[in-house]
Amino acid sequence: MSSRDRRVFFRTSLAALLALPFLFPFAFLLTVAFKTEEDYRASPIGLPTNITFEHLADAWQRAELGHALVNSMTVSVIGVIVAVVLSLSAAFWFFVFRSKWFDRGRWVLILAYAFPAVIWLIPLFVILARNGWTNSLLVLGVIYGVSNVPFGLFMIYAFYRQTLKSEIMDAAAVDGASILQQFARIAVPLARPAAVALAALVFVWSFGDLLFAVTLLQDPDTWTIPIAAATLVSSQRITAQAQASAALVALVPSLIVVLVAQRALVRGFGGGSVK
Repeated sequence: MSSRDRRVFFRTSLAALLALPFLFPFAFLLTVAFKTEEDYRASPIGLPTNITFEHLADAWQRAELGHALVNSMTVSVIGVIVAVVLSLSAAFWFFVFRSKWFDRGRWVLILAYAFPAVIWLIPLFVILARNGWTNSLLVLGVIYGVSNVPFGLFMIYAFYRQTLKSEIMDAAAVDGASILQQFARIAVPLARPAAVALAALVFVWSFGDLLFAVTLLQDPDTWTIPIAAATLVSSQRITAQAQASAALVALVPSLIVVLVAQRALVRGFGGGSVK
């Protein structure tokens, strides 16, 4: 084995060891969700001897996970669109119009992400409730998107600084391209990898959020999947297998988005900024 092969083997082994603590909870959910009651009582953390889908069907029906899944997808997609569009636009604006005061304003917006959501969530709920804007998936999706703009602004702006060279912008201006054309035809295509990463992060965060959803959604018809899954826990009936099944249903879309985003990031970063 050559020295290069040994380094690759060492890095792969180290990555596998670091991934084990994160894979164990997922494996635990899989084993619990598909265990029979007898298997779970005999060994809660052991491998199942018999596979059953009755707990998944029970959770799907009792918590109406299908309807909740559609609601979660709706608010997450809205949040992704709002966050990506606003972050791309704001980052490009701050990149083009640079000055001492604009830089300070940009950092003020970015630092807003450091404030806990609970500080402004209750006043926001009061304002929305007075105007009859609660129990709205559209409003919740917009809030998801806007609340992630400070992080998106920081991320996209840093990417612009690395890839959006002044020579490219000057050449576009000489060719007669307006600021809007430079943004649409140059900045947005170059920032696609960062936009994909931001979209994936916003989707995962929005899809798994419980705090915003439980505060702004009281109508069961608008409940997202974290709220619906929480209804499986009660003082009269607590079924670990049903809760694990609901958690798996909530986890699968996020896993798919992350996997797709990884592939898109690899393709996006393969291109240079001088194309």
